[in-house]
Amino acid sequence: MRGRLGADRKQALLEFWQRRGRFSGEAARRRLPQVVCLLRDGDAVTGASSVYPTNLEMLGGRRFWVFRSLVERGLEDQLAALIRATFDVLDAGRPAPEGAPEGLCVLLDPQEDLVRSEAEWVTPRMVYAGYLRDGRQVRIGYFSDQISTVSAAAAATAAARYQIARFDQQTAVSAKDVLAAWTAETKLAPADAERRLSEVLMVATDARGVLAGVSTAYLARQQQLQADLWHFRVLVLSAHRRSDVAFSLALAGRDRMVERHTSGEDRRGLGIVFEVENPALKRHLPKGLWRETDFLLVGVNARGAHVRVHYFPGVHAPEPPGTSATPG
Repeated sequence: MRGRLGADRKQALLEFWQRRGRFSGEAARRRLPQVVCLLRDGDAVTGASSVYPTNLEMLGGRRFWVFRSLVERGLEDQLAALIRATFDVLDAGRPAPEGAPEGLCVLLDPQEDLVRSEAEWVTPRMVYAGYLRDGRQVRIGYFSDQISTVSAAAAATAAARYQIARFDQQTAVSAKDVLAAWTAETKLAPADAERRLSEVLMVATDARGVLAGVSTAYLARQQQLQADLWHFRVLVLSAHRRSDVAFSLALAGRDRMVERHTSGEDRRGLGIVFEVENPALKRHLPKGLWRETDFLLVGVNARGAHVRVHYFPGVHAPEPPGTSATPG
């Protein structure tokens, strides 16, 4: 009903708000233009959604619509449908002018059933992004025009020029080669490099079979998401940084880690987190979703790095702070 609330429906909605939520007067009338969808039983209003724009601090000030709703008692199971309908209405007008909200944010109270659902909702696609200090869970979904993509030509060139392989299933690159790359290309101390060898996931080699890049993953607590995730890192050697070998390594690493999870080889962690510090990469691929690798932007950390996540299939969001998991 966004922009199409007639006088009769406005009055019915105001009466519903006053009766159900004790929300009335000038504050209620000011909210009428923010209404997006109505839930109705015949002519009776039994629920409504509205949105307002805000800059989300956890996403470095990116602008989102924040979802609000009120439904009749006993109809709480309609909340998911109301979220879907609201998202679809807001997404229908894309692409939007520069500065418009990039997606929809839903804030869930700790007692709501949806808090404990999958870390990623499918329809609409909305992902768990953490908890606010007041205990509400944050879910965000990006609109259809908020997708960054690697050009098909660049991806094809990278695939043709480089061979990507599991480190433990190839012989072209040795542990000594990886250590030499880390010490030459980074400030990593030799002792730290030695410890990191157990984290090596994939390696990229050029046409001569020489190391061009390496990826690693380690399991650790991610503070914003309040859960254990695999922290993914990619190093591309300086001679190859104008290529898209980083994209190829990220894609292959994601697939390998998803395979480990779905096969039961290693079921730890909710998914994979990628902290993007490179300024050029942030400028080149700034939007919420990276199409090819399927990493979604869920935060900007204290260092200004973009925190992107890819959740494993079927994993559930962690319990709200201060609660414990239900046995069984």
